[in-house]
Amino acid sequence: MHDLQIQAVLVPELLKGYVFIETAKAVDRINVYSSTGKLYFTIPRPHRSDAGVSIDISGLTTGVFMVEVVSGTERQVRKLIKE
Repeated sequence: MHDLQIQAVLVPELLKGYVFIETAKAVDRINVYSSTGKLYFTIPRPHRSDAGVSIDISGLTTGVFMVEVVSGTERQVRKLIKE
């Protein structure tokens, strides 16, 4: 599996309410997992601006999460730290 085509970048990595995911490709879904692998939520076909996707993570508790960005058969996972 090649995950280099999505190039997902979380801005900022340390955050409180919203996170912006910069992508060059359309995103099919975004999955947010706890550090133990529990799926917190999925956003199917998120609305995308010219540069990426903004998601609300204000409902998550403080901690470390993994954000999986899926586009077709490609996926990329990034660490997110919520204050």
